[in-house]
Amino acid sequence: MNDKTKLIENLIKAKKIYDKYLLNKDFLYVFKNKLNNKFEFFEMKCVRSNFLHLTGVETKIKALDFYKNLEKNRIPLDAINYKRNGTTKLKLQIFDRLPLLISTPVQVCFQDDFFTLKLEVDILLNKPVIDRKDIVLGLKQMENFDFFVPASILKEEPQKIGKNFSRVLFILEKNKGDKKYSTIKYRVKDIEFNKILNSINCDLIDKELLLI
Repeated sequence: MNDKTKLIENLIKAKKIYDKYLLNKDFLYVFKNKLNNKFEFFEMKCVRSNFLHLTGVETKIKALDFYKNLEKNRIPLDAINYKRNGTTKLKLQIFDRLPLLISTPVQVCFQDDFFTLKLEVDILLNKPVIDRKDIVLGLKQMENFDFFVPASILKEEPQKIGKNFSRVLFILEKNKGDKKYSTIKYRVKDIEFNKILNSINCDLIDKELLLI
């Protein structure tokens, strides 16, 4: 099996993960801001055109066309390549850890606290690991909108790329098109769930959740 064929195989595996856990789903992250001690939130929305950016593949194919062609197994081998800096392989190696960022303990860091401006994202979302490289998801805010989209995957020690990480307390999920969040994907135990959700004044949350 040559490198390009292996790349296609790994892309198909990554797509299956993306389709199962993120595609056409929205996620609401509620966190306690480490800098001001306030409860805040942000939304992440995941669609087909986001997938290509997470793989790190070098190609001239447009993001949505790339997803559609991969789904039909119609990606020409000469139309894709690994990036010379080695990041494509790193991203695909840790792609299977992506679902952990929507269902297990995570922390968030904002652009003002990044150690480098080379990261062309607005938010970093990662596991609270120490002295170990792990998956870091970069989110980009959509122009003229309040929500963010997944834009990049890194394999790095979080403390080497940012500071002032805030702990995520809840992760809520809904299907694309649904108006309200009604599913709890993750919550920190032993804290006042409904009190915090009421305090953030978010009209995107189903009232039934506020009664828990």
